Amino acid sequence: MKKVELKSLAEYFGGRLPAGKIADRDTRIAIVRLYGTLAVANKGVMDEIEEVRKGLVGDKGADISKWAALVQKAHDEKAKPADRKKAQAEADAMTDCVRIDKDYQEAVAKLLAEDIEPELRKVSLEQMFDALADCGFPNLDPNIPLAAVAEMFKDVIE
Repeated sequence: MKKVELKSLAEYFGGRLPAGKIADRDTRIAIVRLYGTLAVANKGVMDEIEEVRKGLVGDKGADISKWAALVQKAHDEKAKPADRKKAQAEADAMTDCVRIDKDYQEAVAKLLAEDIEPELRKVSLEQMFDALADCGFPNLDPNIPLAAVAEMFKDVIE
């Protein structure tokens, strides 16, 4: 699996699937254990991303923070158009920060595209479907076919 897939699965099970709604105790425990292994592997990926960030930002942390605030203001729909334009111009003038951000985005994209073989506590297709059904199929169509569930979660199904 790709690191981006691992990150996505960890976010799904950790943030969108309310384990407390899973009725069957064994299924709930299996899903929680699965999430635990996903979270451990994802932490490693997030640590790698943080190392990339530290390596690129170096001692320019304050400048990057200022640049990020300007970019946020430039995209703020509530701000006046003149203020937005001024913030964008000021952010664009900070060429070092623009370059660092571009390099960071490229490095993270490359890192997330790498393959990873984490040790996961996989669950059965039946457990996965039961967990999704009990939780109301978060972010999924409730009429999702079983084959689609199997394909979507193939990396975590035994």
